[in-house]
Amino acid sequence: MAEVGRDVTLHAFSYGQEIVKSGEISDDSYSVVFTFDGQIAIEGDGYELVSKTGSVCVMNPDQRFRSRLSADHKQLTFKVSASLVEECFESAFGCRPSSRMEFLPSPVDIRGQDGGLGNVVRALCIELNRDGPAYVNTSVSYHMERVLAGMLIEELGHNHTALLHKRSEILSPRYVRSAQDYIHAHARENIFLQQVADHCNVTARALQLGFRKYLNVTPIEYLRNVRLDLAHEELRRSSQSDTSVTDVALNSGFSSSSKFSEYYRERYGCSPSDVLRGSAKNFHFPRK
Repeated sequence: MAEVGRDVTLHAFSYGQEIVKSGEISDDSYSVVFTFDGQIAIEGDGYELVSKTGSVCVMNPDQRFRSRLSADHKQLTFKVSASLVEECFESAFGCRPSSRMEFLPSPVDIRGQDGGLGNVVRALCIELNRDGPAYVNTSVSYHMERVLAGMLIEELGHNHTALLHKRSEILSPRYVRSAQDYIHAHARENIFLQQVADHCNVTARALQLGFRKYLNVTPIEYLRNVRLDLAHEELRRSSQSDTSVTDVALNSGFSSSSKFSEYYRERYGCSPSDVLRGSAKNFHFPRK
């Protein structure tokens, strides 16, 4: 265990055997769990997730959970105070979040990332293993813990992620905004990348680069997320008696109900059938 400033602590551990843990995080902090080996399966209110090797997930404050850790499970968890997360949010947007920030119960694979939260944590671990690490109990730690909290807000999905998108959209060029409008207007149709690029009078590659730079997704991923949001709203309004998951998938622009279900679970942390039969209708925070 190591302290990085007043608001961030790191914990590395493994149990060496399969165990089940139950309880809740009650110390007003977020726990960011990096799975180094094995896997951890977590059940919470209205969701289930499995974080495998190379993935990261977040447990929110006061969140009841039950977790099962594999025998080969090894993890690094950094705990960051809710007050620091709110402070960094205010620094980015000029106001405190309108409601308690809740991160999504969806593990994110960070293997192969060129930068970002995973690489910062790796560098921090290397430094902590040195004699007299520079990031602990020094003036540098003040900045380091804010870097970690800021990257947590920027890179992992939460219930205020839409603000990040709006900020990016304001800064994005006209052709990116035009492509977004076109995708929203035709999301239920069978549209293609070149078709969107032609509408915006740019090349497909330019459109790809623009979306990556300003929205941090590809145009195809953006289209998929728009379709998933359309499907999610339809599922929440419908019931098993008047529709099916396949009907919703096709009506939202998906050609395969099985792929739709896979993408839906990744984005919302539950299956579309759970929402349709009412067991998860109140859970509606999409991933970033």
